[in-house]
Amino acid sequence: MNKFEGLIETLENSVKSGTLSKEDAFFFEATVGNEELECSDEKYEILAELAHDFAFYQPDKSLREGEPSLFGNVEAIRKIEATLRRLRPNT
Repeated sequence: MNKFEGLIETLENSVKSGTLSKEDAFFFEATVGNEELECSDEKYEILAELAHDFAFYQPDKSLREGEPSLFGNVEAIRKIEATLRRLRPNT
């Protein structure tokens, strides 16, 4: 499994479990930002958008209070599902 496939598997597992850990979000963000992925430029751009979004992910509601740019788990899963649909439009 290459790094691209590993990232997709991580996203799919988050959707299945209904939760995104802060660690998985950070790993995804760091991997997309620092690695050359075996995928098309278009797919990389889609992943880069999600990685950017994850910079604003905060699963702890008390830490999001007063910070309208931060979002929680429900929004994270919605963003992941939308990203997976964009990456695999025919499935």
